[in-house]
Order: sequence, then structure tokens, then C-alpha cells
Amino acid sequence: MLDTLDPKLEKTPAAIGIMERIAELSFACSAPTKGDRPSMRKAAEVLWDIRKDYLAADQREGSMMTAKSASTNRRK
Repeated sequence: MLDTLDPKLEKTPAAIGIMERIAELSFACSAPTKGDRPSMRKAAEVLWDIRKDYLAADQREGSMMTAKSASTNRRK
């Protein structure tokens, strides 16, 4: 799915998870009947939660990469 949107996007677990959640929200928002679609408030809440979770996951991945790089540099 990421290649369809932007082939240059890094395929990190955080990016893949976020895109799946955004796709789920977009499908919910395009439901045929109003009763099946989330309210704008609910959609905004979901988007803020996705953003918050992405930033936290991105920081964790960055911390792991920094730690891995530091341990590799110590061995040299």
C-alpha cells in the first residue's frame, strides 16, 4: 500500500501501522449511510491519536537506531 501512495516512503513498522489506520478511517468515513460514518469530531480524535502514536513509535525506532549505531561504533 505504501508504494501506491509514495514509493519513496520508508517502510518502517510505524509508517505501515499508521497507513493501515488511516486507510481504516477513510473507509469508515466513506460509508454509504450517515449512521455508519464517524462524526467529524470522532474522525478528528482518531487522527490525533494516530499522530500521537506515530510520533511515539517514530521516537522509539529512532532511539533503537541510535543505540544500534552507538554499539556498532564502540566495536570499531
